[in-house]
Amino acid sequence: MGYILLPYGYLYNNAIAEAKKGDTLRFLTGEDHKIFAVRKVKFNSAETDLLCRIRYGVPKEGVMQRWKTNALIDGNGENAISDDECLFVVYDEDSV
Repeated sequence: MGYILLPYGYLYNNAIAEAKKGDTLRFLTGEDHKIFAVRKVKFNSAETDLLCRIRYGVPKEGVMQRWKTNALIDGNGENAISDDECLFVVYDEDSV
């Protein structure tokens, strides 16, 4: 199993937040993976910081800054992304 953390907000990843076990997640690389679980988690926690460091190699503050920068590049305000919650997505590492 693999995992990713995704920004969550009124314009971001609402469909993924509603995904169920067995649904397909498509990465930007074009690979498809089966979702095992999706959960909204508190962003400002020690656990989220640890998950960010393991997955992305930076603390949660660095991940949030990337998400907010991407939101601005996409033409949305920084407030389009929640400061309090993100999505924790667990998926099967084998491609579909």
